[in-house]
Amino acid sequence: MNPSLYSPSDVGKIYSPRPEFIFEGTKNRTKTTAYEDKRKVALLTVDGQIDFVYPDGGLPVPGAIEDIRRLASAIMYHSAARGSQPTLISKGTNPRTEHYGIFKAEVEDPKDVSTQLNTTILDAIAKHDLIYVAGEAKSHCVLETMNQLVSYFGKTQPETIKKIRFLMDCTSSVQNPNVDFEALANIELEKMVQKGVVLVKSTDPIS
Repeated sequence: MNPSLYSPSDVGKIYSPRPEFIFEGTKNRTKTTAYEDKRKVALLTVDGQIDFVYPDGGLPVPGAIEDIRRLASAIMYHSAARGSQPTLISKGTNPRTEHYGIFKAEVEDPKDVSTQLNTTILDAIAKHDLIYVAGEAKSHCVLETMNQLVSYFGKTQPETIKKIRFLMDCTSSVQNPNVDFEALANIELEKMVQKGVVLVKSTDPIS
């Protein structure tokens, strides 16, 4: 469902809330909500924030603007049209440890639950029929998020790994003249494919 108000050219500019999305979404509200769909599809986006996407951000990732444009829907519109609110997961609030993946910190702090493995959200994600993953950067935060997903499901419910769809054209790697992060990320992704992860593009049918 793509609202007529949405324009991919908006991506890469400072975003201002546009209530028109909500009005149009409400006007086109479906009879059933997303929660009532028989097939549950999750879209897990990692770090689609100003610092990683915008050219003048703190750590811009080359290709990020195009990635976000290909992701072709507005969260506000979907929320209004399908009665489905996005779930926001905070990470990186503990200055004593790095927090690349969204489910736990690199080194967990026993005194800070926010740094420890979030099995509650992992189990909630596992209830979906398909799990799409995208975001920035492919070689760092997205890759670590994928590692956490595959590692956890591999230990608790291996069949869930086969539900994961990695959106190859909705994520980009950090570029460095001395390190080929893209190649390193693809090596790790190939290991995940061997375990059941499916690599897809945004233009592929949902399946």
